[in-house]
Amino acid sequence: MKFAPLRRKRVIRDAADAGVNAGAASAAASMRGDRPPAIMLFGVMPRAGTVHVGELLSLHPGVCAHPNDLWEVPFLECTDDLLSFTENFFRGYHQNTDRMGQDDFLAIFGGAFTHYLYSFADAAQTVLIKETSMKSFERFPVVFPVERLLLLMRDGRDLVSSTTRTWPKMKFGEVCERWAQSARTMLDFVASHDREDYWLVKFEDILDAPDQFVREACRRFDLDVDAYPFESQGDIEVIGSSTMSEAGSVDWSNHVAAPKGFRPTGHWEKWSAAQRREFVRIAGDELIRAGYAQDHDW
Repeated sequence: MKFAPLRRKRVIRDAADAGVNAGAASAAASMRGDRPPAIMLFGVMPRAGTVHVGELLSLHPGVCAHPNDLWEVPFLECTDDLLSFTENFFRGYHQNTDRMGQDDFLAIFGGAFTHYLYSFADAAQTVLIKETSMKSFERFPVVFPVERLLLLMRDGRDLVSSTTRTWPKMKFGEVCERWAQSARTMLDFVASHDREDYWLVKFEDILDAPDQFVREACRRFDLDVDAYPFESQGDIEVIGSSTMSEAGSVDWSNHVAAPKGFRPTGHWEKWSAAQRREFVRIAGDELIRAGYAQDHDW
């Protein structure tokens, strides 16, 4: 005997209360535990310099960088799947929409994941993770409400140059568009949030004054600045540089000493006039907004 298929009412996720309800927020906080706010480093896109900045911060003995050797943590860009899970959960029993918030599972999974990351750190350490995508980034405050955010911007011209050198098959215009969209997302986020522990830094400024960056990072992230080995900064090796590799042959497993005067900037100056025009057309406004140019004439 076959049972007739169940006819469930289609439930729109918006039927649940907006945001995270109190019960879910409490459960997420309990799962997360009372460890220090994690440092979450987000680059505007790949090739933004997150590897170097991560190495710089990981010199501090109070930082547990890349726990469990998770060198990148694409958690937020996977949250569409969590929202699909939520939708299916509500469809399975639509009365649940009266008891849960729309974003409860985002908070619950975020709290549990942070606890997981801290399971690989010593008791006195602060976890540091990094990511190189702005996809679904607007969900950060919901998923990670107490973690600290380090946003890394890089000159779009250098980033496009590095990206097309690393992956020569990528189209120049598509890379320009990705930087423009990612830069807008990052800048819009900062403009709409005034938390001091949401910190936007330019990669170029870190290269110019690494000591100043580290001291400010220690202040913002509650790290003992006196414990930082400033004398070891010169020992940081270059990892995954497109400048020091043949086009298309970047190797992230190869750590090499930086040559004297090494500075991975300014390669866009060799662009053709056509490439400059295309970048300006696609991403010129974002370049100005990010503070890398005063107008489109450069």
